[in-house]
Amino acid sequence: MYCYEQFSGIVSKEVEEVMAPQAILIQLTSETKLRIQRREEGTCTSISARTFDGKATDFER
Repeated sequence: MYCYEQFSGIVSKEVEEVMAPQAILIQLTSETKLRIQRREEGTCTSISARTFDGKATDFER
């Protein structure tokens, strides 16, 4: 499982919008499936048990 953080701004038409910090969990669950979830915790270290809850989305190739 990988965790990415520091997503605190969105640039649209060269204008940065302020948004709350968040983290994204990503895991390859099989050779063709990827599970992704956005977490409101803001940093990877603040997610005590890096586990997905019912809000994760699965993508299949």
